[in-house]
Amino acid sequence: MYMNIARPLDGLDLLDKKRVSLDLKNRTTITGILKDFDYNLHVLLEDAEEITEEGTKKYGVMLIRGNTIICVHQVKV
Repeated sequence: MYMNIARPLDGLDLLDKKRVSLDLKNRTTITGILKDFDYNLHVLLEDAEEITEEGTKKYGVMLIRGNTIICVHQVKV
């Protein structure tokens, strides 16, 4: 399935409309449904939540700037 990934954008295409987790440079983890992204890897999430040791904070729709993202991965449900 992942053998045809030539560019990072190809990998994000496979995650379109799926629940993902984003690890950010400020050590924050955000999860949500990947709705869209652009060439700069700016990411639009729906049902976004921030995961912390204290619990979960819900945001709804969230736009995350691409240069703050360290890692994007699919959340297995």
